[in-house]
Amino acid sequence: MDSAKDLERWYDYFNCRLMPHGAIILIPAILATLGLSASLADDGCDYARLRGSAVEMLTGSNIVPYVDVGTSGYRIPGYYPAENSWRVVYTDECMHYARSDLLEDASWITSEWLRFAGLVVGMTTSTFMWTATFLTLRPNHWRASGMGAIAACLCQVCSLVWFYTKLCRTTATSYGDYESGREVETSASSVDYQPCVPFFGSRCTIASCFLWASAAAFVLLREYPMPMPRLIAYDEKTHMVPPPYSTIPKQKQFSTGGGGGRLNVQTNNSGSTNMKSMNSTMQMSLSSSSYSSSRRPGSFAIVSGTPPPTADVPPDSTNARTSLRTSMRPAAQFDLPGGARPREFAGSKFSDVTFV
Repeated sequence: MDSAKDLERWYDYFNCRLMPHGAIILIPAILATLGLSASLADDGCDYARLRGSAVEMLTGSNIVPYVDVGTSGYRIPGYYPAENSWRVVYTDECMHYARSDLLEDASWITSEWLRFAGLVVGMTTSTFMWTATFLTLRPNHWRASGMGAIAACLCQVCSLVWFYTKLCRTTATSYGDYESGREVETSASSVDYQPCVPFFGSRCTIASCFLWASAAAFVLLREYPMPMPRLIAYDEKTHMVPPPYSTIPKQKQFSTGGGGGRLNVQTNNSGSTNMKSMNSTMQMSLSSSSYSSSRRPGSFAIVSGTPPPTADVPPDSTNARTSLRTSMRPAAQFDLPGGARPREFAGSKFSDVTFV
């Protein structure tokens, strides 16, 4: 198989070009990418802030007010006497759980799998949405990307089930009590007993849910963005041919009367007329039929419209048509103006020519 031809076939099938659906498809793609980024923002030990008896179990001290916990570890805040406050240094490494097998219950494991599924589906969906910037997606493919955004959103929402883990509800102060199930009797209104509250990681999860939901709503609630027509430039080699007869300017000659005047007028297709080849207003002939009749016998004039010789003119007449082309006789000495034979062009296609 020819890989080059296969690549070209796939290129034509998907109509590969830049932004075939227009810039509108950038909105869901950007929203999906932001949702994916928010899902990856936490570092695994800042998902929630834990308070209560479980803090003493994790830290071994009853003076630490809270602990930032996550699915892979936790951080213990430090006390700053100058400010008289407890703060967490987020550049420090996360501390791993001493008994992770004991802490990871059904809610914990379910939350991890749902977060992983949300990341996989979200990454696939966002990547597929970005392919619409250079590939033409069919309507069912476009709707499938919206369904993928909904699936990623649901997985992220369901991953919040981590807050139902036993670590957030226990009152045990040691791992032994936690494993045996012994709980410390505390009042529900006690300050020492507080459930887990959302922190940076869980807040990023909630933000990703809104971003995924926005991308899905944009895709599914709007009409399918029709791809724009593809403009293909063809380099056609054509022969140089003359223009049609209707596009060639036409020259018309108009006679001005018996004086033998000629007026050359050029007309174009739009009906406009242009004066062409006029030395002055028009070219007039100085010879006319009346002028030729006033000259001496034997004189002649070649004017427009001179009739051909009649049958009653004798062959040896002075005005008879003689031509070297037909008689093959040597040319005689002419004492006429211009050296032309009398009525040589009369009756031929040159009879309309006027010598000026």
